[in-house]
Amino acid sequence: MINVKEMNQKLKILYSTAGGKAKNTELGMGHIYRCINLADCLTDAENYFMLEDYGNAKDVFIEKGFKQVSTLNPKLSIKCKISKIERIVKEENIDVVIFDKYDIKKSIIKKVKKITKVVVISDLKKIDYDVNLVINGFIGFKNKKIKNKFGSRCVLGPLYQILNKQYSKKIKTKKTTKLLVTFGGFDESNLVELFLKIFVKFQDKIKIKIILGPASMKSEKIKEMELEFPKTIKIIDKKKSLQSVIASSEYGICGGGITTYEFARMNVPFAIIYQYKHQQITGKEWNKKYKIRNLGFPDDKIELKIKRYLTDIQNGKISRKKDFKNIVDGKGAYRVAEEIRNLFNS
Repeated sequence: MINVKEMNQKLKILYSTAGGKAKNTELGMGHIYRCINLADCLTDAENYFMLEDYGNAKDVFIEKGFKQVSTLNPKLSIKCKISKIERIVKEENIDVVIFDKYDIKKSIIKKVKKITKVVVISDLKKIDYDVNLVINGFIGFKNKKIKNKFGSRCVLGPLYQILNKQYSKKIKTKKTTKLLVTFGGFDESNLVELFLKIFVKFQDKIKIKIILGPASMKSEKIKEMELEFPKTIKIIDKKKSLQSVIASSEYGICGGGITTYEFARMNVPFAIIYQYKHQQITGKEWNKKYKIRNLGFPDDKIELKIKRYLTDIQNGKISRKKDFKNIVDGKGAYRVAEEIRNLFNS
């Protein structure tokens, strides 16, 4: 393997990721944004992307200015996916493949590791991959560097959670919104509509903003509500600076993914509504460590739970004195970028 530092060449990175608006896939846009956020901190490298596109995902890369994006049919066989990765690695002289996707296939990793270095960005407590480097920013880990059962280097904990680099900066802004509601890049369960149905009873007391992700459509019902209550409901899209929108909010409601770390970084107390089964694990960790309220899944009890949360906000029963500042500092993407460079410079 070429020592990039000695040869004064640009590091070539291939990100293998997946996401989009397909239902029942345990996906969304989180893995895609994480890859983009990391690539933004590795501008000294040549960044290539291989995307399993479940709908409206490639557009996000184009909007961010990334042009070297290959799409892959998610239904392809493992053999075909391996073949596509191998072809790109050989044609572009890729130095490292970074896998960031739900349910990473170890059979693919094994094959790719034979031809180049491999990094896995994982979630929850999954760290046992036979690769060169494992990144896991899960809130359930203490910040540490260890070796897994394969002897692979692992950097763990929320200080390694990959967020947009804007979160590394401190900002001061007035609290102009009582509650911010966001369910990530793809609102699969139509949680925004469900929330607005309940919010009507509180609209004269609480001012809210709602962020719709790039894979979520503004339905007719949402448009109607926005027009009916223009003074208390504002719908914005993800193109806006999410950091400043969170910072200007007193409270939040979000899914159980990366957005929880973004709220924590801006020191804004939040509640979680689960979009996918695996988010329960993250939600339980936030609750155990910081008493973050879990409202559960959008089932027959969710309306009552949302009403209680809104009532508690209205009555000032939820403390705004949460202190997450030492948990997530927004510099995780820079730390991970340096770890990747060190694979070649050591």
